Amino acid sequence: PNQLFEVRIDRKISSWSGSIEIGVTTCDPENLNFPASATGFREGTWIMSGNTILMDGHTVMEEYGKDLDTLNENERVGVMRNESGILHFYVNGLDQGPSVTNVPDKVYAVVDMYGKCCQVTLLTGNNAEAVPSYTGVTVLQNDLTNVAIAEANSLAAAANSSSAIAVSVPNSN
Repeated sequence: PNQLFEVRIDRKISSWSGSIEIGVTTCDPENLNFPASATGFREGTWIMSGNTILMDGHTVMEEYGKDLDTLNENERVGVMRNESGILHFYVNGLDQGPSVTNVPDKVYAVVDMYGKCCQVTLLTGNNAEAVPSYTGVTVLQNDLTNVAIAEANSLAAAANSSSAIAVSVPNSN
């Protein structure tokens, strides 16, 4: 709880619609089969797509916060589950407010480079160390983040397929 998971958009293309999606899942990344998009998760998943919050693939809140589809390169988006089980999303460091409640304690961060977004850098923690992955996505790890990449598709630019990663962010308790 209370750990911000944040990414910076490094590269976007103009060919497609949509952009980055971010959220959390209770699904263990070691055993996860990624859907075509993060919005396709059907169990134990909360995702922000555009300015909509989805739970298990179903809309639970519309007109929430800044529309992620409008973000540009070098802008940041993040997610945090607080100690009360309330999920908050962040855009450029600004809390967009509470989104959903009763989120379980053990969750994994999910980032989907959807549509125009084709490269991100994870920015979790102050002492992050860059570790490049085979997909062209830069993954960072530090004392707060145990990176567990379960599977990643090719970059979104490659055929409008989304590239998603799931990352384990262990409790600091």
